[in-house]
Amino acid sequence: MIKARNPSKIYVAGATMEVGRVRTVQGYVRTAGHEVTFDWTAGIEAATVPEADMYDEHARTLAWRCLDGVNDADVVVFCAPKFQPTRGAWVELGYAVAQKRGIVVLGEAGRQSIFCRLGHSFVRDDWQVALGIEDALLYRGK
Repeated sequence: MIKARNPSKIYVAGATMEVGRVRTVQGYVRTAGHEVTFDWTAGIEAATVPEADMYDEHARTLAWRCLDGVNDADVVVFCAPKFQPTRGAWVELGYAVAQKRGIVVLGEAGRQSIFCRLGHSFVRDDWQVALGIEDALLYRGK
C-alpha cells in the first residue's frame, strides 16, 4: 500500500448493500494516511429498518451528513456497485462533480455511466485506491 505524499480528506461513496466493500476501501484510505470525512456506513448499520423505511428526520440528517462529507473532501472515491443497485452513491458522485472535487471511480461497473468518465482516475481493483487518490489530487481542477 502506498503512503500518501500529501495526506488528504477523502469521502467514500458506495451502495448501502455493499457496506463491507466500502469499509474495506475506507481501511485502504486510512492505511495510506488519509482521513475519511464521514463514515456513513455506521449510520446505515445502526438503522433498525431498511433505508426506504427510515423516519424522514433520520434519513434527512444522514443524507445531509453524507453531502457534508463530500463537501469536506479533497477527493471522492466512488465504489461503482458490483452487484447491487445504488441511488445515493450516484447522487454523491453528481454532487462531487458539481463541487469540483477530485474523483476516483473504483471498479469496472464504473464504465456504465458517462458521468463516471468525469472522474480523474479510474481504478479496476479496490486495493489500488491509494494510487487513484494520488492521481485525482494531481489532476483535479484541470
